[in-house]
Amino acid sequence: MPDIYIPVGKDTLYKYFNLLANKGLIYQYAFDYTDKNRRILNYRSFDEFNRKFEITRLMYSDFINTTLKSGIKREGKDLNASDARIKVLIKAYIGRNILDNPGFYPLLNSIDETFLKAVSELKTGKL
Repeated sequence: MPDIYIPVGKDTLYKYFNLLANKGLIYQYAFDYTDKNRRILNYRSFDEFNRKFEITRLMYSDFINTTLKSGIKREGKDLNASDARIKVLIKAYIGRNILDNPGFYPLLNSIDETFLKAVSELKTGKL
């Protein structure tokens, strides 16, 4: 048993997110976007990238249309929760494509419940 038990979130909450992630559609979209837009993705640091780059409504609509063409219907209990995670993961993969792991993990860790709990526990001195 680990020192701190962190229950795994229910798949029903992130059903749509999990489906897209497991099929590699988030990764593929970020790869294609990076490949098509490499000239404008000329960020030199994670801080600059994180501050200046955002997933726009138009970009997210394009992603949704891409997934619909792949046969994935937009359905699930809480699409807002999935949408928020998807946007972070798209940005994280784009960050990895242009800045390698330093552009990826800070964003991925921002939605990783186990990582966030560990940081919280370390800050409170419980570990």
